Amino acid sequence: MAEEEIAMARMSLDEDGGEDVDEDSMHVFVGHDEPVVSIACYSALVATGGCDNRAFIWRIGDEAPPLLLQDFLPGHTDSVTALAFSGDGLLLASGGADGVVNIWNPFSGDLRHRLESPGEIEWIRWHPHGHVILAGSDFSSWMWNADSGVFMTMFVGHQGTVVCGSFTPDGKLVCTGSEERFSVWDPKSGACIHGVKQNVNCLALSNDSKLALTGSSCGLVRLISIQNGKVLHVFNDVHDASVECAAISPSLALAATGGQDQKLVIWDFYHSFSPRLTCEHTSGIYKLVWSCNGEQVFTGCEDGKLWQWDARSGACLRTYRGHGESIQGMAVTSDGQFLVSASDDETAQVFFVGTS
Repeated sequence: MAEEEIAMARMSLDEDGGEDVDEDSMHVFVGHDEPVVSIACYSALVATGGCDNRAFIWRIGDEAPPLLLQDFLPGHTDSVTALAFSGDGLLLASGGADGVVNIWNPFSGDLRHRLESPGEIEWIRWHPHGHVILAGSDFSSWMWNADSGVFMTMFVGHQGTVVCGSFTPDGKLVCTGSEERFSVWDPKSGACIHGVKQNVNCLALSNDSKLALTGSSCGLVRLISIQNGKVLHVFNDVHDASVECAAISPSLALAATGGQDQKLVIWDFYHSFSPRLTCEHTSGIYKLVWSCNGEQVFTGCEDGKLWQWDARSGACLRTYRGHGESIQGMAVTSDGQFLVSASDDETAQVFFVGTS
């Protein structure tokens, strides 16, 4: 994007938000004309999805026009609510409020498969070892073979929207959460192995596939055994409001949760499972992601700010400004050099963070 386009984008954000927006971002993507609600990256490729029913793909540092492959990826008739690259980067999945999951070749822009579910797609996850896609919708989750487009399994048992879910890191099980239930499933048969009655707003799974960390809309944080479904710990006095996000460090024995109470909590995950540090923010936390080396945490907030924290000490290393409204999505590039973010201000932005 040319420098004058970035300046115009920031001027528009200043006018809409009523406050000056500092220029911390190195790139502002302005292809959407409604809120950007989903984002994903693989290497330098970035995909963004918005309430304008469109998904774009572009490359960090590319001086060519913002749309790398084509003007937009067609196929959705409602907001593009979820995006995910496969582990090898060869496929891109987009999910929409229209109940459709599209499978794309991110290099040619070709539509490989169009997959349909009965309700709005809330999230998408790829199997850690292959081209199998898992998506959450109303009351159920669906699994397809992304190479062939063949439906594989439906996981039924929730009484409300399945707001979060994932394959376990070893790929052997599926875990899902809704406002009334946490469930563990057999992906081959679709049978529910364990079910725990509880409110689940966000979910993270341990690297050894044995533990689930859940946050609730009432502020509870729970540790659950994936192997037997038992609730091992419940904390009701750490967060004072809805827990919006949870993630586990890829390298350290730490986890993190963020909430509308403006708190990032760093947890001793594998030993005592207790809160180690509380990092205060100036507005509610909507998203968090660990750095590639697992030593830092990035948070995205309601006021549009992004924060970078040292997970060992709890020190704030930096805040990043550029967005004028709430952060709706974040991702870190695989080399750890860039943080990309999506916002209600109709932009996606790139920040140099320089972690490994």
